[in-house]
Amino acid sequence: MIDLKPVFNEWDHTYRDHTGTVYPSVTQILRRRGLINTRFYNRAGRNRGTRVHQLTAAVDTGQGLPSVDFTRFDIPLLPYVAGWEEFKQRHVSQFTWVEQQFIHTTGGYAGTIDRVLITPEGEVMLVDIKTGRDEPWHVLQLGGYAMAARDSGMEIQQVAVVRVTRNGGYLVSLFYVENAIRRWMRVIA
Repeated sequence: MIDLKPVFNEWDHTYRDHTGTVYPSVTQILRRRGLINTRFYNRAGRNRGTRVHQLTAAVDTGQGLPSVDFTRFDIPLLPYVAGWEEFKQRHVSQFTWVEQQFIHTTGGYAGTIDRVLITPEGEVMLVDIKTGRDEPWHVLQLGGYAMAARDSGMEIQQVAVVRVTRNGGYLVSLFYVENAIRRWMRVIA
């Protein structure tokens, strides 16, 4: 069963259902299993990723870039947003989900799916936006998200990491949906 309206606490990154039960996120599960090496991660990188997600979500939901909150911190992030805009021009007809939070109650996990979109060819693609380097665990994360999206009734046909870069470009890593879900199911088994 999928709950698409969890209570999310940004401060401690917890997802709760309507009864108050806490569900671990996909990345928390991967970290606990030793599949994410956080040795080279830092606060600046996390802040960059979070803010790029906020800015791209504002644009993708029609709000546009925020003018009141726009600070000097955001100026260096504009190339990342430009990279996302370039990806959208080539690969997106419409969005189905933007920053969709969920709890997979039967799977025992939660998360936030960055985007589910329709490509110009009519394919349904689940996308995770990244601002850092490619990591082996990304396919596992996509598998957890794809399983939740499918179990909610959405027919996901492609999964991808879109890595936006500081020079305004983007790189796409496509993965086989069934393989990603199978690998995720081994993680939570």
